[in-house]
Amino acid sequence: MKKLNTLIGTALIIYFALNPLDNFVINFFNYLLSSIKF
Repeated sequence: MKKLNTLIGTALIIYFALNPLDNFVINFFNYLLSSIKF
């Protein structure tokens, strides 16, 4: 089961790495972190 979870996690990382929305998601989280710090 743990091996399956690792495969799913790796697949998700690859999917998001290839996903054009990835940069938007990163920018969004950076914005949230900046808001929290502020």
